[in-house]
Amino acid sequence: MWLRILEQGGRISYHRKPIVHYRRRRESLSADPIGMCRHIVMALDKAEARGKLKASQLETLKEQRTRFRAMLQLYEGKKAFFDGDAVRAVDHLAEANSYFKSLKLRLALLLLRAAPQLLLRAYNLRDRVTIGMSTKF
Repeated sequence: MWLRILEQGGRISYHRKPIVHYRRRRESLSADPIGMCRHIVMALDKAEARGKLKASQLETLKEQRTRFRAMLQLYEGKKAFFDGDAVRAVDHLAEANSYFKSLKLRLALLLLRAAPQLLLRAYNLRDRVTIGMSTKF
């Protein structure tokens, strides 16, 4: 939709004041980070296929698609981890970290390979201490 608005000469800008209130529900698309990333990648693929982008816009699109694909790998890795599939989690998280190059992810991968149950306990403890609730999805 945003690309069609821009193609028709519309303008998009940032507004500091909230103009809507957003409520997230368990069944909504935005509550599912894997689904969100997949849909964003699909939208970027569709925008590229339209063939109406300038070179600089195409470059930005490709960068964002790479970033969202890495985020998808990250979320799929976390889901596999919470589902108890350490092998699949390592594959996804390693792929995500090839983009993010995060020390935190690298350490999580080391622990996941060596002691997945210890990592799960550490994750649960972090949630209880810092947030007071589970961040699993």
